[in-house]
Amino acid sequence: NFFSSVTTSGMGALMGAGQLLKKIYFPPFAPVIGSAAAVLNQTAIEFGLLLLIYVVLVNISWTFLLVPILLLLLAAFSLGIGMVLAMLNARFRDVSYIVSVFMNLLFYMSPIIYPISIVTDLYDRHPWLRVYEYNPITAFIEAFRDSLWFLQFPGWGKLAYLTVVSLAVLAVGWTFFQRRSADVSEDL
Repeated sequence: NFFSSVTTSGMGALMGAGQLLKKIYFPPFAPVIGSAAAVLNQTAIEFGLLLLIYVVLVNISWTFLLVPILLLLLAAFSLGIGMVLAMLNARFRDVSYIVSVFMNLLFYMSPIIYPISIVTDLYDRHPWLRVYEYNPITAFIEAFRDSLWFLQFPGWGKLAYLTVVSLAVLAVGWTFFQRRSADVSEDL
């Protein structure tokens, strides 16, 4: 839900600031980053309440300390994709409709409502299994599930993978956004 909220709110924020961008100058990335920060703030409050519930139920582990790190990595990953989608949506208006369909597909293609072991057991030799396993959203979900539900460390390999992918996607998104931002007010 966080990933979907950051990417779609970034598209909407840039479109919503279109008239203002035409009248006065401010950095075009400000609405996109602002909307991502708002979603991150809301999610941090939700995780704070979840932490309180875990403390009351006396079901807490040191792995909860990984949640802010994972959340920041997910925010960087989501913001990078959100920046690309915001620019594409400014240029091509139908992108938001395509993204909403894709988000629904991504929900069912990621192990949110089922454990990943179901897929790996049923499709052990399928060539698309590796693509499924290396889906960054799947890796984030598994890392959060390990930290919050199973109270175990997700592993250094998974954390390194998530860090590299998140920073790379953020760098690509930022570069794409900066190259296209000079003429974004004309597209809006």
